Amino acid sequence: MQSLYLDKMAEKTAAAQQQCAEEQLSSILQDNQKQQDYNAQLYVMTYKAKYIRMLDSVVDAQDSGLTELLDAMTAFPAMYQNMADSLETTCHQMAVKNLQLPKTEEEQANLLGAFEEMESLLSQLSVASSADAPALVQCSSSIAALQGVLTHETAQLNRCETALDAAADLGCQQMSLQIDLSL
Repeated sequence: MQSLYLDKMAEKTAAAQQQCAEEQLSSILQDNQKQQDYNAQLYVMTYKAKYIRMLDSVVDAQDSGLTELLDAMTAFPAMYQNMADSLETTCHQMAVKNLQLPKTEEEQANLLGAFEEMESLLSQLSVASSADAPALVQCSSSIAALQGVLTHETAQLNRCETALDAAADLGCQQMSLQIDLSL
């Protein structure tokens, strides 16, 4: 009878120990899953920080390019007007060395016709260019506004990057503390 009692007690103790071990194993697995989830979050945050850094460098490149373009665009209307005035008031002469001049009236008429067509095309080009001048000024002011927005966005990205770096550091510290506590 005593051996039967001891066998039953051993079975109960073994079952209790097995249940306790299963609970501990389940707890460890849950902790492991939490750590894996946390590691995945840290990976995503690190990836985002790298992406923000890359985006920041691209924005800096765009900003510097747009600054140069903006400077050129603001000076362009004045330079174009000065160039047009200069061309209108300049006496144009061409050297006639090694040029074959028309020998007959028909060749001369064809040449004059080509010159008239070229003059007509140049006048159309001049009208089209002067009509686009206000659009260029508007484009220039839009680029200036875009430059301001880009400067603001760059500052925001720098702040976000700093915050993400701090969060990643805190996450690593927390993970180290949890590992130390579990040991």
